[in-house]
Amino acid sequence: MMSLPHPLPDWVKSAITTLIGAIIGAVIAFISGFVADTVRTRRAERHKCEKMRKAVYVEITQHYHAIRILLDVVESPLTKRDEIKTRQAKLKEGMEKTDLSGRKLEAAATPEKLSEQVKGLDAQISQLEETFRSTLAQMFRLVPMDCYRYAKSNPDIFYEIREAFSIDACYAHLQFLATQIESTDVKRTLDFAKSFIQSVDEGIEGGALDDKMFKSVSSSLHAEMGVSKKSPPADTAN
Repeated sequence: MMSLPHPLPDWVKSAITTLIGAIIGAVIAFISGFVADTVRTRRAERHKCEKMRKAVYVEITQHYHAIRILLDVVESPLTKRDEIKTRQAKLKEGMEKTDLSGRKLEAAATPEKLSEQVKGLDAQISQLEETFRSTLAQMFRLVPMDCYRYAKSNPDIFYEIREAFSIDACYAHLQFLATQIESTDVKRTLDFAKSFIQSVDEGIEGGALDDKMFKSVSSSLHAEMGVSKKSPPADTAN
């Protein structure tokens, strides 16, 4: 075995020192670059996550108030529809009793005239229900769920949002409502609309949804959100 001369020549020491320095410099540069890239990537993801979160909150706010307006518009017609159905039931009951009794009827209450009134009421009910369905369809055309769909197509970012699962719960009600556009069961559709409003209100009140974010994206509408939000206690001091 060949032994190295001792002590090492200066030029060997210099070469080794240079080599070690180059290696250390390369390692430090690699680590620094890796860390910098990681920080930049993480910062970009956080920025994208926050933008996504804000966009979804804006969309929830739009749906919330669009549905509130829809409910205000249709509540009166739907109440009228219920009144019409009650009258219709009474008329049909009167027709059945008339048919079974065999009594001679007054001209104003003949089965034929009662039947014509029932047909008229059926037409009114159909018109009210069609108005409701077309209004609901128009609402979803004007206020789609594009932001939420985009968020769900990027789950690695969306589920970094702390309230992602609460947002999912709200949109579940909204998606059920969207499936009811062609439904003839208007009462069930109305219940889905109300359940979405309730899910948002309860999310705000319970802290599952960020009340401050709602305020930041729509301060003018914020006061109407959260039906049970308690106002600050009055100052009773004299």
